[in-house]
Amino acid sequence: MAHIPYGYRIVGGRAEIDPEAKERLDVFFDEYLSGASISKAAKVAGIPHQHSVMADLMRNPVYLGTDYYPPITDQARFDEVAEEMKERSKYHRPRTSSIHARPVMTRFSMAVQGLDFGNMTAADEAASMYNLIVGTG
Repeated sequence: MAHIPYGYRIVGGRAEIDPEAKERLDVFFDEYLSGASISKAAKVAGIPHQHSVMADLMRNPVYLGTDYYPPITDQARFDEVAEEMKERSKYHRPRTSSIHARPVMTRFSMAVQGLDFGNMTAADEAASMYNLIVGTG
């Protein structure tokens, strides 16, 4: 059986709106549009889903209605939420951090000329040598 989107229930083989869940969705959308984060809005609304699930829910066009699912929201509100999500995403850093964009080093060299470890312990000597390793490409 396919997943039933939050806010609906199946009765007699037909999808219908779950009034309690719809009210929670209305609170969720109100909270989000009032400036709350997705997680905070879900918590206030009493919807126990993770941030990613709620973000997907906010983009799901099934809430506008289909041949099977009755509409839970209208196009204007759906568009308002989408625009708010788009606007907020401008202020967040990209999902790929700069560390992942750097090339992976595959060649290394080590400056070994004139090493004098004096009376170092083997562990200190190893740490000193490790610090001399340089990536070259």
